[in-house]
Formats: sequence, C-alpha cells, structure tokens
Amino acid sequence: MEKNKLRTIVFLLLLVCLPVSCATLGNRQEPPRISLASIRVKEFRGLETAFDVDLRVLNRSAQSLTISGIDCDLSLNGRPFAQGVAGPQMEIGPYSGDTITLTLYSSVLDMITTVHRLIRGAGQETPDEKWTYAIKGHLQLGGSGLLNRVPINEKGEIDLRSLTESKN
Repeated sequence: MEKNKLRTIVFLLLLVCLPVSCATLGNRQEPPRISLASIRVKEFRGLETAFDVDLRVLNRSAQSLTISGIDCDLSLNGRPFAQGVAGPQMEIGPYSGDTITLTLYSSVLDMITTVHRLIRGAGQETPDEKWTYAIKGHLQLGGSGLLNRVPINEKGEIDLRSLTESKN
C-alpha cells in the first residue's frame, strides 16, 4: 500500500513539474555576442590614459535583452592594456544589436610598453600590421532569470594601418 502511495506522489510531482520544465526550455536565451567596434583616445591625464571603447552587442535571442552593466579588461597582443566599467541601462530588441560605449583606463606604464612595441615593430622591415586583442569581463543583465551575469571572452585583430592611414 505504501508503495502505491509513493508512486502516486511521484507521478503527481512529475505531472506538475513537466509543463514547467518544458516552458523554460522554450524560453532558453542565447548568450549575446560581444565584439570590439572602435577605440579612441579620450584624454591623457596624470598617470593614465582614458579611451572611449565601443563594444558591439548582438542579441541572438527571440527575447529582448536588458543590460544593466558591463565590466571588461582589454589586452593587446597578449598583454594587459586597459580596464573599465559602465552601467548603460539599455535594452536591445530580439535579433538586433547596439553599441555600448564605455571608458577604459590604461596606466602610463602600459601605454609606454605598448608604444615602445609599436615603434620597435615600425623599425623592422616587416612591422606588425595587425595586433590581436582580447576582451574579458562580464555583461550584467537586468530582469529576472538564471542567466544574469554573462561572461565576455572575445578575441580579434586590430589593423594598425587603419589607425595611421589618412582618409583622403
């Protein structure tokens, strides 16, 4: 008799939980894709340089994406270069994209090291024309849900010629 009661309880629990679990599977949200869109020197001050960085955020999901914050570190050619945070409070519609502008800060030491490597490369017969970059950090999503803090781990290349060529 106890066995039948236990089976009935388990069956009822499964009956209640099954629709809930199926509903959450249908609302599964794809993580956004984040890439470097542009980087500009904002200002030099004291012992640091500030850069305005635009990050492209692509929402690959059928639901809107509410963003409440971002933190990231930028590395160039495998070396730490700059870091920053922002609280943009924005919404990106389903299957669309937008840019987040945030200020990243680099110490004078990081800047000197980077400029030295750039000058050293320019003196070679075949200077490095492309540098690799890596963006690591987190995108903080608003609203409710299990996926509120999305890791950022993107890599790419920056073409140095595009930074130094004049636009005539």
